[in-house]
Amino acid sequence: MATCKFCGKEVTPGEFDSLFTEEALSEMPCSPECKENVLNKINLLAKEAELQATRNKIENNPNHLETIEFWMIVAQINACADQIEAIEKLEINTKPSLKWEL
Repeated sequence: MATCKFCGKEVTPGEFDSLFTEEALSEMPCSPECKENVLNKINLLAKEAELQATRNKIENNPNHLETIEFWMIVAQINACADQIEAIEKLEINTKPSLKWEL
């Protein structure tokens, strides 16, 4: 048995794929579902960062603070944060030593 460093699940090497040796489990997600959760989290974090940069640009222009665009971006950032939180509740990590903070 080996422990997936992404989700913490105990997995028998070769259980999902013959390429998943104990050594491979230390470098890659243990299952297709685990991999999908990791990729979703990475994509959401990237999207959140992009939206946050756009929000910062708008906040730096006082004429645009009350626009619909601004509040739509705030809503999208909050939706990303909610999705990331849901994934974290599954105890999925993209790197075991890195704690994600919003």
